[in-house]
Amino acid sequence: MANLWPDHGWGGNREVLTDQNFVDSYEKSQKLADEILEQAGSKLARTVQKSSENRTSLVVFNPLTRERTDVVQARFQMPAGWSGLHFVTSREQAYPSKLWRGGRSRARELRFCS
Repeated sequence: MANLWPDHGWGGNREVLTDQNFVDSYEKSQKLADEILEQAGSKLARTVQKSSENRTSLVVFNPLTRERTDVVQARFQMPAGWSGLHFVTSREQAYPSKLWRGGRSRARELRFCS
């Protein structure tokens, strides 16, 4: 196979030049994909309504075309005056989660399966 198409793949027809074209194309595509995903996430976040001063919304977005179950980690600063956290779904149902402290600061990490 390698003899049929020597100019395709790593170390192709012009070796280093061909390899660099592949690297450049990949990096450009990755940057563009990251920008599109960031823009979509920002647009989605702007649509979330805050229901009260005592609540903070967290949206989990799955960019895949299939359902998935995975551990979600969300790092945030615990708002002043809050002593704990009660995690519920959009239907007000309690949802199992674990909250870790981030040292002496108000930094926290919430983990749950979604």
